[in-house]
Amino acid sequence: MDMKEFKEVLRIQTTALKALHDYLYEKDCVQVLPVMLSKTTDPLSHSVFDAEIDYYGDKYSLTKSMIFQKQLLAPHFERVFVFSPNVRLEKEEKRHGGKHLIEFSQLDMEFQGASKEEFMSFVEEMLCLVVKRVKKERAKELEVLGRKLETPRTPFKRMQASETIEEEASLHSSEPFWLLGHEREFYDKWEHNYDLIYPEGFGEALSGGEREWETKEIKRKMLLTGKNLAQYEEWLEASQHFVPSAGGGLGIERLVRWLSGKKALKKSLHLQKYPARRKPN
Repeated sequence: MDMKEFKEVLRIQTTALKALHDYLYEKDCVQVLPVMLSKTTDPLSHSVFDAEIDYYGDKYSLTKSMIFQKQLLAPHFERVFVFSPNVRLEKEEKRHGGKHLIEFSQLDMEFQGASKEEFMSFVEEMLCLVVKRVKKERAKELEVLGRKLETPRTPFKRMQASETIEEEASLHSSEPFWLLGHEREFYDKWEHNYDLIYPEGFGEALSGGEREWETKEIKRKMLLTGKNLAQYEEWLEASQHFVPSAGGGLGIERLVRWLSGKKALKKSLHLQKYPARRKPN
């Protein structure tokens, strides 16, 4: 992607971020600031290298997602969201696949007392608003990129993860759809998980689910998935005050990638090739 295209993509990204903020504010969601260092962070459902620092003998992890912080806030706010940097040092099998970044931005949301259907409907409406706004305000940029966007129809199609190969379904779909029923992290109700998938081969957009909120069930799933309970002692203690909630994380770079039609996931400015600087006259 040359600098001309990169500039058009950044303009599309700016409009998309503004549309997301506008929608979330309109729905009376409370914005919180990201936590970048903590003693406990998302263990994820696949193995990565831990990004840790030692500070006066204490170990702190760079945030992989804000799931634990969101659950701590869910008893106190009806709807919370955060635009959070996430660091995930992927291992070799995912490093060059084009789907994963080791550092990316995510819109993390958590809704108190929500069901999966309520959260999914919220996301569908939000995504459609973003597409409409980009089509209206960035028509010139989309034309330069050769990208034709269509506003998705709602409700999005639902598929079962156990019966669907994500990559093939994404490649052959013309509209976003949901994959349901993944067995993932111990903090999710596995029968109420969901992934939002972009069409045209762009793949996963959002991952989330209804949350486990009863300490006994959380511990059972932690042991089932081989987690060390002592590592999550403070979080488990706090879980006694948890309430039912549902949420998810929407990857910003993946959203912009789909909106702009660009296959590359590179985001850092220093990765772009700049023209030689002109000498002053």
